[in-house]
Amino acid sequence: MAVLRERVLDTRDLDDEARQTLSTVLVGWLTLVRVVCVEWLVEPTFTRETLREVCLEALLGALRPLAVIGPVPSAGPSAGGREHHRGITGA
Repeated sequence: MAVLRERVLDTRDLDDEARQTLSTVLVGWLTLVRVVCVEWLVEPTFTRETLREVCLEALLGALRPLAVIGPVPSAGPSAGGREHHRGITGA
């Protein structure tokens, strides 16, 4: 998880405070994703697309209070034409 977190953090030009805030949010989100995915693998009671949407929406929900989410183009075929978002913007 630490490697994934660092990869995301390294894609943004953030000051120390913003980097630490995003780091904390990412640790929580990555933990949620790991638990949800393991549970889904044990008992897949919904579709893979739903799993993806749950994980994506959880990230967006975690980032929303930081007021740094901006729109980006569709994330792919399972995006269903909805608007998707990008994470933290540079400081």
